[in-house]
Amino acid sequence: EGFDETHEEFEIKIGENGFIPESFIPQAEVRLEIYKRFSAIKDLENLKTYIKELEDRFGSLPEDLQILINQTSIRIEANNLLINKIKGDGIKCTLALNENSNLVSKNSKIKEISFNYPEEINSKSEFVLNKLKSFSV
Repeated sequence: EGFDETHEEFEIKIGENGFIPESFIPQAEVRLEIYKRFSAIKDLENLKTYIKELEDRFGSLPEDLQILINQTSIRIEANNLLINKIKGDGIKCTLALNENSNLVSKNSKIKEISFNYPEEINSKSEFVLNKLKSFSV
């Protein structure tokens, strides 16, 4: 299940960048610690626990941080689905599959899966995350 530690670094580029606003957490060292925690999280259960911890500590989380949370969820889901890279532009999103991905049959020549974004979209990261979750069922 998922990649081992030797797997190449997962890449996501969908035109949304999640971050921790300085106005939300002014201390740079605290923001850095939070980024480190997010990058170390490997499963959705630990992510949920950490989100709750952040909400308890800082209150309601801003939109930019929610995008970072979505991107962390995408990384975890993509790892479980053996997806190497997710790239999106304004119109479509493409998933680059690992050769061992279960999203296609063994010996398949298919290396990528693409889908169009809806015309009206509030959050690309939320849309991609929901798409990945639909593959996990």
